[in-house]
Amino acid sequence: MRKIQIYPSIKKLHTGWKSMLTDPPEGYVFMGAEESAKEKFIEKLKKYKIIRTLYHLFLKTFKSTAILNATTKTQIIDDVDLIYSTGTLYYGEKPWVIDVIDHPYGLAGNSHDLFIKNLEKIEKALLKENCKKILCPHESAFEIMKEYFSKKVIDKTVIVRQAIKPVNFKENKKKYKENKRIQILFMGSINNPQDFYMKGGVEAIETFRELQKKYDVELIVKCKIPEYLIESILKNKGIKIIEKEIPFENVVALYTTSDILLQPSHAYVLMAFLEAMYFGLPIVTIDTYAVEDYIKEGYNGFVVPKSKKLKTYQKREYPDNLRTREFFDEVKNVDSDLIKRLSDKVEFLIKNHNLRKKLGQNGQRLTRTKFSIETRNKILKKVFDEAMKK
Repeated sequence: MRKIQIYPSIKKLHTGWKSMLTDPPEGYVFMGAEESAKEKFIEKLKKYKIIRTLYHLFLKTFKSTAILNATTKTQIIDDVDLIYSTGTLYYGEKPWVIDVIDHPYGLAGNSHDLFIKNLEKIEKALLKENCKKILCPHESAFEIMKEYFSKKVIDKTVIVRQAIKPVNFKENKKKYKENKRIQILFMGSINNPQDFYMKGGVEAIETFRELQKKYDVELIVKCKIPEYLIESILKNKGIKIIEKEIPFENVVALYTTSDILLQPSHAYVLMAFLEAMYFGLPIVTIDTYAVEDYIKEGYNGFVVPKSKKLKTYQKREYPDNLRTREFFDEVKNVDSDLIKRLSDKVEFLIKNHNLRKKLGQNGQRLTRTKFSIETRNKILKKVFDEAMKK
């Protein structure tokens, strides 16, 4: 059994990759180093807003990866065979592969400016002989790689799609009764209120309000809501908010009792799309970064044209700029044309039970083929086997 170390931290591994720990490719096992005293101290510091502000100010002012490297460096286990880096450059001697995660700017702390300034340094690290492969989660990330890196780097790059682990569940057949109130679902982050904006929370709420004028519908919002919006949302009896962590079986229940995922995100949402597809929900979203790699118009959902009013999309650093004050201010100024496009598509699904079912089944088919654990592991095994060759 070959050992692979998650780098820099197995404890911070994103939900989308945790299935690698429970369902690794044949012949491999993933592990992580014990958290050091330094890492524990850094994690405590990150809880303070002033520390986070100073950290990002340092990155913005000096555009240096020094502090980033210092805070992500992790002890390497002696007998591991391979390092699997999750978006962090590794400068040791062991063979390693790196997962780009969302987009290549993540190779420099999710900072486009830092990425551009350190591009030569990043390329040099990726071209090292012991860097065996560069993994991209989808075609959109691969296209950005091709824009910035040499052919030698691109030749090392392979697409390894995210996968969703099978779950035993019983579909709630009540949702197919014609007289049942249609349940619309929006999935966000329960930890970061800013994700409400990035994942399309403002647009989802406004779209729902339009639909309420004509239909008996309800909206489930699983997301931390910005404080200034709480009062107005709570006044709407058709909206239910879930702001706290809930057991996994309750998350499954949300999907199996819902009819439509309304996720007008401003960039691809890692697990919400795959989870909704797995549980047979059609998806309504907008044509932003990497969405087309998961949602096919009229096949497993509807993808409406994005707003032409958001300058965020036109900037070079997009999608890295979705956590900025400028972006938050932009999305608060709701584009009524976009809301009309979204509500029209959701309305179409509300009125067409058979279409909801067909699109949902198509999504399920994708999660059992293109986005399955088996498909991912087949590619990963090939990557790891080649990396082990002397």
